[in-house]
Amino acid sequence: MSERELLQMILSEVQNANTGLNDVKSEIADLKTDVSALKTDVSALKTDVSALKTDVDDLKLRTALIETTLENETNRNIKIIAEGHTDLSRKLDHVLQMESEKEMFLIRFNVLESEVQKMKQHFDSIA
Repeated sequence: MSERELLQMILSEVQNANTGLNDVKSEIADLKTDVSALKTDVSALKTDVSALKTDVDDLKLRTALIETTLENETNRNIKIIAEGHTDLSRKLDHVLQMESEKEMFLIRFNVLESEVQKMKQHFDSIA
């Protein structure tokens, strides 16, 4: 092989290497673009996560306030209403019992009135 052919072969190899390097440079440029896009996406995700954390903290606070309201106001009011209903139930039972007794007295009164009528008729027939 002549020196010229050898140089030609070396030149060809160098050109192939340059082409390969250019391809690598192009791929590196693409990777840099992708990494830059990823950085932007990560930054956006961090912002979103920060907003979510703020929302969760707000929800925790609101939940605590609702629980406090339930414990301090709503539950007490329900208890007061329930006690009132219990009193109403007792009063209703008492009224129903009195109505039952009244009914019994009316029946007894009617029976006694009937007996008095019979006695009156008996005395009228004797006299």
